[in-house]
Amino acid sequence: MDYTFVELKEILRRNDEYMLFHEKSLIKEHALDPFFAQRLNDLSNIAEEAKAKRPWIPTLSDYRVFQDTGMAEEYFEWYAERRKFLNALVFMAIVTEDDSYLPYVEDYIWAIIQTYKWTTPRDPEFYEERGRDGVPHEECLDLLSTETGFTFAEIDALLGDRLSQFIRRHMKQASLKRIVYSFSNKTYYHWWETCNINWAAVCGCSVAGTAMYYLEDSDELAEILLRILQTMKCFLDGYQDDGVCVEGISYWKYGFSYFVFFCELLRERTNGEIDLMQDEKVHQIALFLQRCRLGENEILNFGDSEQRLSYQIGFIHMLKTYFSDVEVPPSRYVENYHQERRHRWAGFIRDFAWFKKEFVQDDKDVLIDNHYFEKSQIYIAHKNGTCFAVLGGHNGYIHGHNDLGHFVYYVGGKGIFIDIGQGAYTREYFGAQRYTIINTGSAGHSVPLVNDEVQQEGTEYCVTEMHTVHGACDVVGMDITKAYECPGLERLYRIFEYQADGTLCICDRICTKGTSSITESFVVSVTEEPILEDGKVILKKDDITVCLLYDKRFRSLSIEKISSENITACDDQGMRIIRMNTQMESGCGEYRFTIFKC
Repeated sequence: MDYTFVELKEILRRNDEYMLFHEKSLIKEHALDPFFAQRLNDLSNIAEEAKAKRPWIPTLSDYRVFQDTGMAEEYFEWYAERRKFLNALVFMAIVTEDDSYLPYVEDYIWAIIQTYKWTTPRDPEFYEERGRDGVPHEECLDLLSTETGFTFAEIDALLGDRLSQFIRRHMKQASLKRIVYSFSNKTYYHWWETCNINWAAVCGCSVAGTAMYYLEDSDELAEILLRILQTMKCFLDGYQDDGVCVEGISYWKYGFSYFVFFCELLRERTNGEIDLMQDEKVHQIALFLQRCRLGENEILNFGDSEQRLSYQIGFIHMLKTYFSDVEVPPSRYVENYHQERRHRWAGFIRDFAWFKKEFVQDDKDVLIDNHYFEKSQIYIAHKNGTCFAVLGGHNGYIHGHNDLGHFVYYVGGKGIFIDIGQGAYTREYFGAQRYTIINTGSAGHSVPLVNDEVQQEGTEYCVTEMHTVHGACDVVGMDITKAYECPGLERLYRIFEYQADGTLCICDRICTKGTSSITESFVVSVTEEPILEDGKVILKKDDITVCLLYDKRFRSLSIEKISSENITACDDQGMRIIRMNTQMESGCGEYRFTIFKC
């Protein structure tokens, strides 16, 4: 990724004959494959619905929804619907070659061009003269605005002269002014250019994609690509060499997919001279999804992540094209058009363009035996129809939770001991009160509390040592003392023993000064209320029964139902938190728990 301006300019100049997104010629052929029959029907119906509606253009009152309420969902639903309709109309125009869709396509594009901002007013600075980094608000570039420019550029390339010259001219002018020239303005830089999270990949790809489609001057394009290449380098720096996305699988799917979109466009623009996919770290990142699967369509969801798997088939098939050891999940877990509620164009259209029939898996489902992400301190294993995973690391990850030592345990692909997952994205969720919310704070995770002290947020609150032993019985040990600011706590060491038959034993070794209150919490998902017995909790989920044996020194037990308001990543209404408390004298003690299918 380290090129000089001169080197990059020369590469572009000697490759002035190129074809971007060459697989676009396959969209119609693949869309008519029986595999996509249901999706084709859905998109046809959505396109007809779009014809019956006038495109929405937001009023000032619409913008004020977030400012007044702190909730952006209502505005976002309007915004996403417009995207949904545009995608469906363009798609049907491509597949049917019926020009009767085009006036509606142009109406939706025109409505978007007329919109003040190509984004949602989630930023509380939206109404100020300048936003973050001093950038004027009309020139601020974020996820949704840059995606919009990229969408216009690609639709323009796909439909070409089937669109009127009037709308094509305005699409290009708006995309260049709002996205490309806002980015190339050297008066200021955008914060995401040097960040190491999904914003870098999404915004970087979208700016670069818009520029590659619309800019003919190699010098102009070289300047933009030079900056974006550094941004992509920052994005990859956010991953450890073990391939883990610490933001969670949802953000892996979002950020890494845009990284791949960018890599493909750049490879095509340079006729293969620059191919960023040929990198071992990129290879390890590509394997992250299969290493995080818990069973069925359940996925490891530490942090702000979805709980259940739905994957973009085009994106995964492209990864498989590059890396033969990528395992394609069964096709029943493919993301359909209704599941992707943000209706992002780039991934949607590449589902059809990058689809490969030979990669479709209907029956075969490969789950790993075990994997330890050593750099990120995440351990996951499968034994005898069960799955166990535990998290180390630190509490300073963006989109992370205060959850060191938290674990999940699945039986038959069903989560029994689970992670609540992400909460509703409100102003408070990303504000000063973030870790008082049950989804994000340690009180909403399966970790101990000492004297009611919760874990703290920040990179300094970390696991100081973590050890794993693989065998018939896997052992994971971790010191989570530094996750807390508790004056009476001297040491808190957790040990997990995962036996060949799927039994999980947990031992907490705790040392304190003075008499201390010890609270153990277990986050569970059930279909019947837990049954409390002396020394045992019986948990039932559908046809599965799991027992939790606990130390009888814990006398005070309670069960807390998790409010549906906190459940946004899935529809699980059976989430409960079991809490148990005991008093511990000064010194050291051990508390053991055993989980098994009964």
